[in-house]
Amino acid sequence: MRYMHNAACSRNRRNNMLTKSKRILWSASRLVFTMAILLSLFSVVPTAQAQATVTVSIDSASVDKFGIVHMDVTVTCSEPVVLGEPNANSVEAFVRQPYKRIYTLEGGGHSFITECDGSTQYSLIAFANSGKFSNGIAYIFASAQICDIDNFCVIGEDFLATRLH
Repeated sequence: MRYMHNAACSRNRRNNMLTKSKRILWSASRLVFTMAILLSLFSVVPTAQAQATVTVSIDSASVDKFGIVHMDVTVTCSEPVVLGEPNANSVEAFVRQPYKRIYTLEGGGHSFITECDGSTQYSLIAFANSGKFSNGIAYIFASAQICDIDNFCVIGEDFLATRLH
């Protein structure tokens, strides 16, 4: 009886070992199959192209006798971009000017960007939200957003602290 018990135990151990090796083999084959599927999926996807960058520079700013700030802003694209939706492509400038130490005049202007091929200069005007801008220190923030036909957008920004004349 003892001999049968040992034979039965060793047979169970052998079966367990076979079952373990089958499980390991099955897991390994599942892993290989999954890796093959993933590799085939990723080999079909095209590689991403290098994306354009956009830079913005505020070239000049002045104020006229009516309190309107005139700004020249240059938008430069690192490479030609086929623009997507027209409303998504714009250049904006915001002006803040301290007034009598307790109040700040603010205003802004924008323009739509129609092409992005090299450098393009835009003339923007900004009206104050209340009152009017005057000669003196002003802080100007300009930004441009360019979106291609795949709706991939890039943004460029510039800041200028200047004295308006």
